[in-house]
Amino acid sequence: MSINHLWKKGALSYDSKTQTVTLHGQTLTEAYFCEVIVTTALNASGANSGVVVSILLPMHEAGMSTLGFGDYSQTFANYLRDNREAVERKRREVAEHAQRMADMHASPAEIQKAVDDRKARQAMQLARFRKDSAGF
Repeated sequence: MSINHLWKKGALSYDSKTQTVTLHGQTLTEAYFCEVIVTTALNASGANSGVVVSILLPMHEAGMSTLGFGDYSQTFANYLRDNREAVERKRREVAEHAQRMADMHASPAEIQKAVDDRKARQAMQLARFRKDSAGF
């Protein structure tokens, strides 16, 4: 049974104060759990990155260290990085979509204000960067 399944079902819990892991009611030290149980599960997973993530993700969520497992830790770090990038990309897409929708539903007064702001900005740039004031 995977660590992820045990974690979701409540059969596995972690106490950060005492650094103990409870697995089906049996209390284990965090060191034993990481060195024996997790290492065995990771070695059994082979090169399957999905299984590696399903083993290390509950540990990460519980606040346990996922370092010290060699290439498995690197695979998990890559997963976290990719996940963060995907979340940031999705957040940007949602913000851009919201801006597009606001622009589409703008009132005539808001449109006129935006046009006036753009013309004022262009006039300021022309005055600031005209050919006479160039120092080169």
